[in-house]
Amino acid sequence: MSYRNKEREKQLNNVLSALRDLCRRDVHHTPIPPQVNWPKTREIAEYCDITIYLARYYLLRLVENKKAYVTSGALNNSLRWYIAEPTLLPKQHEKREAQPVTVEN
Repeated sequence: MSYRNKEREKQLNNVLSALRDLCRRDVHHTPIPPQVNWPKTREIAEYCDITIYLARYYLLRLVENKKAYVTSGALNNSLRWYIAEPTLLPKQHEKREAQPVTVEN
C-alpha cells in the first residue's frame, strides 16, 4: 500500500472514529435516534480538524461500505450522519417464549 493510500485509510478511520464518538453522546433507547439528532458534516469535520468537503468525501465512503447512514436530503442545509455499527445500537429485548396458559374450570 502506498503512502497516499495509507494516509487516506488513516483519515477514513479518523472520520469513522469521530462519527462513532459523536453518535455515542446521544444514545437513546430507540434503535436509531431521529435524524435531526444525528451529527452534521461540520461537526464531524471540526472533530477531525479537516474541511467539511474532505469529511463529506470520507463519510460517503463509509456509507458505500455500509458503515454509516446519511439522510436522504439536507436537514436545515446540512447532511446528517449516523454510525451503522450494531454495537452502538441498544440491544433489543429478547423475545420471551410463550408460556403455556392453563385454564381452570
